Amino acid sequence: MEALLQKIRELEKEALSIASKKEQHGRARKEEQQCTLCESEDWIKAVRQCAGEWNAKPLVVLSLFDGIGGVWVALEALGIPFIGYSCEVKASATQVVKHRYGKVHHLGDVVDLEKDDIPDRVDLIVGGFPCQDLSCLGHKIGLHGRRSRLFFEMLRIIKTFNPTWFLAENVASMTWIDRQEISKHLNTTPIEIDSEELTPSKRKRLYWSNIPYPNSIPQIKDHESISLQSVLQNATALDKKLGCILSQNNNYSGHGRLELVMDNKTNKLRYINVLETELAMGYPPGYTNVKFHSSSKTISSSNYRSEVNITNITRTAGDKVLRSKNVVEACSTLVHETKTVKASITADGLNRNLRWQLLGNTFSVPVICYLLSPLLYQQVRGSPRPISLPNQIKEHQCSAMDSGEVWALYNSHERPNWYAVIVSRSGDRFSDPQFQSSKKRPQIRIEVKFMEMAPAYAKREADAWDTNRGTGLFHLRDLTDTQTSWVAFSHRVSTFIEFDKEYFVYPGKDEVWAIYDVDAKCRFLVYVVSSNIDRNKVKQKAKPGQEGFSARCRLLQRTEPELYRLLAAEVEFKDLSIFAFRAPFHYKNESKLLRVELTMRQRKQSPDSARPSKRRKRESPDSSSESEQEEGEEPDSEAIVLAGDD
Repeated sequence: MEALLQKIRELEKEALSIASKKEQHGRARKEEQQCTLCESEDWIKAVRQCAGEWNAKPLVVLSLFDGIGGVWVALEALGIPFIGYSCEVKASATQVVKHRYGKVHHLGDVVDLEKDDIPDRVDLIVGGFPCQDLSCLGHKIGLHGRRSRLFFEMLRIIKTFNPTWFLAENVASMTWIDRQEISKHLNTTPIEIDSEELTPSKRKRLYWSNIPYPNSIPQIKDHESISLQSVLQNATALDKKLGCILSQNNNYSGHGRLELVMDNKTNKLRYINVLETELAMGYPPGYTNVKFHSSSKTISSSNYRSEVNITNITRTAGDKVLRSKNVVEACSTLVHETKTVKASITADGLNRNLRWQLLGNTFSVPVICYLLSPLLYQQVRGSPRPISLPNQIKEHQCSAMDSGEVWALYNSHERPNWYAVIVSRSGDRFSDPQFQSSKKRPQIRIEVKFMEMAPAYAKREADAWDTNRGTGLFHLRDLTDTQTSWVAFSHRVSTFIEFDKEYFVYPGKDEVWAIYDVDAKCRFLVYVVSSNIDRNKVKQKAKPGQEGFSARCRLLQRTEPELYRLLAAEVEFKDLSIFAFRAPFHYKNESKLLRVELTMRQRKQSPDSARPSKRRKRESPDSSSESEQEEGEEPDSEAIVLAGDD
């Protein structure tokens, strides 16, 4: 009987191996079939030719926080027919969309949008929710701030309409905890793209989507067709790229300053104009050239800086810094000339300031084209990834960290493999929203209960919190510790089996883990393609190494500090003990390039941020003291490969 069972197990193993190889072959063939994005300037045309003509019905698209309709321009450029619905509260932005895309249906405020407002089955929801509370230029109140909390309306709408696909956008300068919270609620990993890769203008943003991220990005960043010079009208660019276009840019030093250009007629420095700005953002020239109604909100002309601060002209041209006394003298009369410019701001009936503000609040169109381009392929449309949202979607019910969740914290070597269960949290964004109007924000206070490794898994390890092992069976301690800083936490742990107040942590699919090589005494990184474990054996507390664990992983190759390339080479692991810790990551530019956060040093700490509290050593049974001593550990002297710690 035992021999028969052994034979069955061998056959099952062989079947799994065949299925694994078949899956790898299918994935490789699918990647080969998808056209590699062209390196020429007209990469959109190349992708359309590769994908073939659109042969499906028009997409029903709902654009939230629609602005001037960047998504409609992108869909049109891709040749994707659509039935459009727009939610936007700014009257001037709506006027632009009505003028350019008269068939788009306008539904007003996202807060008032309900299921019955759209008779069609929605295929795609797109939205760049307000960034004022998230951006490094704002007060960094966070996702639950007065404006950025509209994200939860987007969450409600996605849940209400249950589209096939979604795409959400916001600033890349948000704190890591806000990024973690958005990723948690949307249940997807974001991709970070700087629009200078595809346009003449810099604009670093995060995008969350269930549309597969393209395998590669067009290698045209330095192509002259998307340089600042390519959009200028009778002027010479002194920089390769234009800075980030905001709703209110100016010529003075600071975050809002843009590059000046040399006017070829006057031989004087000038600011870029609205038409050039439209082209830099990927819009057709004159796209916002709409005669706005008098009821549209306008901006003071003082917000649109046309004059040059002649005492502080410092621009970068390639690797050289332009700081010329002659240039300062040559443009000394420009301030006087700006009086004429200001006087004619609305002389043609068009509010140039308002147009600038609208452009500063919109998408970079080519980036949206890039992210939506996989929809051109029939195999992508035929196998959409299901959208999985949390049961609780109301803003007051959602947070980055909920009671009962398991989170990883950085250990004393700054590796994220100390685990704890959240008991309670208060302060900062967890408090009453009224604190946002107060200058003093309440201190974060997060109570946790740390886990320690079960004796069977701690055997042969340094202690119950070994820094070379982040997997196995853990049990919860009774003692409650308090953390007062976000920096202490690394990520939410989602791949574990909970039973009898114990937690079995193991590597999960689509996660990045550090593998510790005992012989070489160093680590390398892998991306987990698939992961299997026998839950019954785990719950029966099988001996270490007998849990029925196996994982297929793809190797990661470091291309520069923090950036890793996902390789095609795969390795299969059955030894659970070699997985040292999971590393948080997000995609950078493409689905094969990962930005990995290995240590706490990569996070920007505020002045009041404390180092993560050291978890305290377990009290010995014969100890007469009720207090616990803080643990000290020897510095980690081992070599770290691919970790950026050289």
